[in-house]
Amino acid sequence: MRSADAFIGEVEAGSPHYLESPVRGRRALIRIARGDDEGALIDDTRQLELAHELADPQVLMPALAWSAFVQVETGNTVTADERVTELLSL
Repeated sequence: MRSADAFIGEVEAGSPHYLESPVRGRRALIRIARGDDEGALIDDTRQLELAHELADPQVLMPALAWSAFVQVETGNTVTADERVTELLSL
């Protein structure tokens, strides 16, 4: 988590990176495991925005899967279903 926080801190300080989306996605999963639903949803929203911007299937497909999991775990089953539907359409 410290490494993810440091990496995202550098990105937010003005050093953009291609791997921001996957790092945020994994940090969202860690936050879910730690009971930080609010933080997980913040990371999930951003990681999915970035993945859509990149439009790289290698980034977008895992981002959608992670997002579906985060959404289910936070009780947002309708949103989770939308993520899975989008993933299956790729």
